[in-house]
Amino acid sequence: MSIHLIRIPDKESRIRALAIFGRIQKNRVRLPGDIMGVTGEHVQVLRDAQIPFEFVSKQPAEDGKTAASI
Repeated sequence: MSIHLIRIPDKESRIRALAIFGRIQKNRVRLPGDIMGVTGEHVQVLRDAQIPFEFVSKQPAEDGKTAASI
């Protein structure tokens, strides 16, 4: 399992993200500066819900086969 560091830019989007993260069985970590350590599953639900975020760590490969991790 890979861990990705992300930042969700605004408070409203962070609140929406936390609501959908509650449905995921995997853990996430909140770090200072509104940075979160999340799994690929978290990243996918953010994309599906069209919640804006940015990668702080290296982005996963576009082919979906190679995951970037911290």
